[in-house]
Amino acid sequence: MAEKTLIIGNGLCALQTARQLAAEGIEVIVASREAEPDGSENLEAALSGSASIEFLNGVRLGAFSGFVGQFEVELHDGKNTDHRTADSIVIAEDSRRVPNVELYGLPSTERVMALSRFQKVLEQTPADLTDQKIAFLNGLYAESSAVVAGEVMQCALDLQQVPGAQGYFFTANLKVSANGLEKRYRAAKAAGCLFFKFTETIPAINTSSDGIISVDFEDEVNGDRYSLMPDIVVVDEIVVPSDYLTHLAELMQLDTDPSGFIQTDNVHRLTVSTNRRGIFAAGPARAEMMQNDMAIDAANAAAEIIALRKDEMDVLLYRAEVDTGQCIACLTCLRLCPYKAVLKGHRMQVMTAACEGCGICAAECPRGAISMDKLGVDVDHQISLLATEKKRADVPAIVLFCCSRSAHRAGALATCLAYQLPDGLIAVVVPCAGGMAIQHILAAYRGGADGVLVLTCHEGNCHSEKGNHYARQRVELLSGRLQQLGISPDRLEIHSLASNMAREFVDITGQFEEKLRDNGK
Repeated sequence: MAEKTLIIGNGLCALQTARQLAAEGIEVIVASREAEPDGSENLEAALSGSASIEFLNGVRLGAFSGFVGQFEVELHDGKNTDHRTADSIVIAEDSRRVPNVELYGLPSTERVMALSRFQKVLEQTPADLTDQKIAFLNGLYAESSAVVAGEVMQCALDLQQVPGAQGYFFTANLKVSANGLEKRYRAAKAAGCLFFKFTETIPAINTSSDGIISVDFEDEVNGDRYSLMPDIVVVDEIVVPSDYLTHLAELMQLDTDPSGFIQTDNVHRLTVSTNRRGIFAAGPARAEMMQNDMAIDAANAAAEIIALRKDEMDVLLYRAEVDTGQCIACLTCLRLCPYKAVLKGHRMQVMTAACEGCGICAAECPRGAISMDKLGVDVDHQISLLATEKKRADVPAIVLFCCSRSAHRAGALATCLAYQLPDGLIAVVVPCAGGMAIQHILAAYRGGADGVLVLTCHEGNCHSEKGNHYARQRVELLSGRLQQLGISPDRLEIHSLASNMAREFVDITGQFEEKLRDNGK
């Protein structure tokens, strides 16, 4: 096992993660694409003397392979290639900013500043802003984010400390829901910044031939019209993933959200997990967030790695195994594995350490060459209970295939709350609904089931990302063929629900039982 953690990043979150890991005695490599430190709280300088931390500046990831415990990477500095191994990886790559200059129809002149540029002026040469009128544009033509809105408000607050400077804040939907933003807004207002909020009209922003910018607007509070000619206009920005982050996601085969950040909108990924075991996304790599939230992410990433080192990660009941005698290397498992745990070769191999035990590969393998340890035995055993405990002439026998992370927990909650469940219900727990194969459903009918229910996670909340999608595909495929087997399609249903939906669990199973009774089952 490679006893080092590789942190890929060039900002505060990466450095904070390195500091916390080093404090635990874990060796760390911090690989930054920036040639010079960014000076975040002088943290890199403070950490540079640590024997546990190695800094590699001005390098980029060029090649990647391996699995948790033995990741192999190539780091390039433009001339040389450095080969490194790591047991875990944290991606804390900074995002980039895109100014909304074009959105507001403004020219690129010295009078128009993107938020990031204005922040530097305010920090480095505030005297240049003396006696200046500054117009801040935030979220007027497109929805702003809490992060950017907070930064604009902070600039407006700091500006009021510059002699003679006056700030004017123009906004539509002012973002103050994030921690501390309401207080920041009130402080900026109390300091003298004038806020104008628009719900029905939008200011007209015009530029004259000689470059003079005017902001013409109606005050929605008093109804009066005004025209402001600011010395400087500060425009807000959009926070997007860096091109390098996009490269990392593609190279490591990591799931991303619609914006390209390395984490889908999936509760099972929170807080810093990705679809690959041993690879974590922290801070600006996974979402747009404020600095205090980045510090929390750094702590969470460090905690996950410490748990990984202590082998305290989830203990899985099932792991996929390939029968090399049956495998024909059709690549179905390689293509479908959401955790990228399959190693391509003459015959496919599932890397045990990287496998999350979802069973999708086993359910989809056209040759039946993949098994899930004793999962098949467990399913067969639970289905066989129909013939002994649940099969009664007056009670419909129902086999319920339920995801271990959602429906199974909802059923357990329903039992704890003493809700009434169908007498003939037998729950077959699968690690993921995507691991339920068509042969499992057919086995239930052969075992005497009057009906089969499949309960999956909600769309977007599957731990395996698409396990619920594969389960629904199989149910729909089988439903169209049940009639040929002499089985009514009404005896098979699929639904989705979350782990806290005990009442819905009762309603779904109860209504299905009633349906079977009405059909004479």
